[in-house]
Amino acid sequence: MRRLLLFLLLLLSPLAAQADLRVAFLNPGSASEPFWANVDAFLQAAAGDLGVALDIRHGDRDHRQLLAAADAVIAARPDFVLAVNEKGVGVELVKRFNKARIPVMLVLNDLDQVQQQKMGLPRQRYPYWLGSLVPDNLKAGEEVASALAAQVAGQQATMVALGGDRSTPAGLLRQAGLLKASRTQGNIHLAQLSYGLWQQARAQRQTTELLRRYPDLKLVWTANDLMAFGAIDAIRAAGKVPGKDVLVGTFNSSDKALRLRQGGSISALAAGHFMAPGLALVLLVDYQNGFDFAKDDGLQLHLPLFHLLVPGTPLFDLMASKDWQQVQFRAMSKVHTPYPGPHRFDLQTRAPQ
Repeated sequence: MRRLLLFLLLLLSPLAAQADLRVAFLNPGSASEPFWANVDAFLQAAAGDLGVALDIRHGDRDHRQLLAAADAVIAARPDFVLAVNEKGVGVELVKRFNKARIPVMLVLNDLDQVQQQKMGLPRQRYPYWLGSLVPDNLKAGEEVASALAAQVAGQQATMVALGGDRSTPAGLLRQAGLLKASRTQGNIHLAQLSYGLWQQARAQRQTTELLRRYPDLKLVWTANDLMAFGAIDAIRAAGKVPGKDVLVGTFNSSDKALRLRQGGSISALAAGHFMAPGLALVLLVDYQNGFDFAKDDGLQLHLPLFHLLVPGTPLFDLMASKDWQQVQFRAMSKVHTPYPGPHRFDLQTRAPQ
C-alpha cells in the first residue's frame, strides 16, 4: 500500500508531468550550417537535462519547406512548438499553430514592428502564441562595431558593412546597432552598407569590389560569420592581411570563426545567441508546470545573450568545446531549482568528472 501511494504521488508531481513533455523545433536553417547546428546541439542538451522529448525539423532556408514541416508538426501534435520568424514567415506559423491549438513560442527572431501591429501582442488575438525569447541584436551590432572602432582609436577609419537581408529582424537589428555606433564613434566613417544575404561567396565578391572602391578601407563589419569568411578571402586575395591591414568584426561561434578569432584574422567576434531556443525550453518546462514566465519575465524577452569572445577566457573555451552537456539547465528551471523573480539564465557548468 505504501509503495502504491508513493507511485501515485510521483505520477502527480510536476516533475513527472514534465517528463512526458514533447516539444518540436522548426529550425529554418540546415543541419549542415555551423550556426544552426550549434542551435540544435544546445537545444538537444537542454532537452536531455530537462527530460523533454525533442523533435527538430529543418527548413533548409526554404520557407515552403519550413511551412510543410510545420504542417507535419501539427499532425504530430506536440505539446509545444519553438519557431523562428525567418524571412517573415513567423506570422503564418503563429496563425497555423494557433488554429491547431498548439502553443507556439518564437525564438531568435520575433515579429517585426509592422507584423506586430497586425498581429497584436502574444496571448491576445492569438492565445496559443505564448510569447518570444530573442537576443539583444541591437546591442550586439553596436558592440561589434564599437570594438572595431576601439582598435583604431586615434585614427579616422573607413568602414564598410555587409548586412544579412532586408527582412530578417535579427539582421536588421544588428544593422541598426551598427548605424548607432557609426554615429557615436567619432573615428569611423561608414562608407557603404551592402547585403550579402548571409552567403560567403557573395560576400567575397562584394568585398573584392569594395576594396577597389575604397582603397583606404580599414574596417569590415558583417552580420554573420559566413560573410566574414568571404570578406577575409577577398582581403587576402587583394594582398592585404586581415587583422592587420583590414579589421573584420562579425557574429557566431562556429569552429572556423573561433579559429580565426584566435589567430587574429577576426578582430571582434560576438556570439551566444544560439542559446535562445535552449533557454526558451526552460521557460516551456516551467510553464507546463505552473510557472508562467509572463508573471516575472514578461511575454517578450530580449536577453543580452551576445558576448564579445576573447581568446584565453573561460567563455571562449566553453564556446570552442561546445560541451553543452556540462551546462546545468535544471539550475535555470523553477521546477527543478525553485527561486523567486525573473528566470536566471546563468551558464552554470558541472564540475569535471
